[in-house]
Formats: sequence, C-alpha cells, structure tokens
Amino acid sequence: MADPITASCSRTESSGPSIRRERSPRHEVADVSGLPSPDGTRVPASSIIVDNDLVVWTLGPGQEILRGGGQARGGYGSQILWYRGEIYVLGDDYNWWRWTGTTWAFYGSSAPV
Repeated sequence: MADPITASCSRTESSGPSIRRERSPRHEVADVSGLPSPDGTRVPASSIIVDNDLVVWTLGPGQEILRGGGQARGGYGSQILWYRGEIYVLGDDYNWWRWTGTTWAFYGSSAPV
C-alpha cells in the first residue's frame, strides 16, 4: 500500500501560507493551518506540534524525537511539549529537556507546566 498523501505548509512574507501536497510516512501528519500549535500542546495527546518556524515535531515509532521528519540531535522520549514558544521533551531518562535550536539542554525532573 502506498504512503498516504499529506499536506505541508510554509509561510511566505507576501502571500501568507502556501500549501504543498507530498507523500509522507504513515506516522507523520502535516498541519495545514500555517500557525504554531496552541500553547500547552503535547504529543502523544496530539499527533503533532508545529513550532514558531512552522517545523513539525512528532514521536517516531521507536520514541525518536522527530523535527521536520528527522531525528533531533539523537533525542528520544515519550512526550513532546510546546510551552511558551519552546519545545520540551520528557526524555527516556525521565527528565525534561529543552530544545535550544541546535541541541538539548537539561531542564529538570518536573515539567515546565
């Protein structure tokens, strides 16, 4: 069976969101709103999180933290949280980690929210 066709979204300065249809893996769901996810969104309660750069965050089949479809700097975890414009992950070590834009920074043993 072929992979489903999903839509991805990008924002342009002059014309607002543009929507492009493409094939994606079954576990990936694309957001077509052109907006970041609401504050407090969590994966897996939600299937995806969209950050301020309109990058889609999901959990992979082996609990990989996927950013735009690729693993984010070796991250693994059971939850992804979008809170106050930041991505947090409950890691496989049961601690929370914050995405800095390039790597993971230790946050603590309690969720930020």
